[in-house]
Amino acid sequence: MNGTTVSNEIRALAPIALFRAHYPILEYAPDRNAAREHMRNAKMLLRRDTDEAISELEKALKIDKDNPEALTLMGKALMRKNRLEDALVCFTKAIELDPANTDAYSIRGMLRHALGDKQGLNEDFNACAFIKSGNGQAQKSD
Repeated sequence: MNGTTVSNEIRALAPIALFRAHYPILEYAPDRNAAREHMRNAKMLLRRDTDEAISELEKALKIDKDNPEALTLMGKALMRKNRLEDALVCFTKAIELDPANTDAYSIRGMLRHALGDKQGLNEDFNACAFIKSGNGQAQKSD
């Protein structure tokens, strides 16, 4: 085996090594598509079958646990089931993951008010107004 053969073998193996390095990313892509499909199903089901919507969202969050949109939808579904404390946790985590999530802020504010936290209502509505006024990008970059 001469030097040329060895270098050809190395070049031939480089794409495999590259593929192996990125395989976890490629493997995760179909899972994220599945999570999006569960979220689409949940959006359709939310109005007529809250239990089924929660089931779909649980599947989506099992795949992609840090998805602020899925967490916001789960919070809405849990509110419909009168599981207010659980919904509050979902909205809070959605806001932590996406500080510009005005939907989560506004609904969490109403929920906090319903739970007797008037200061929380003001904080969430002020944050929502701040983001909607165009200052959300400044908050997101902090």
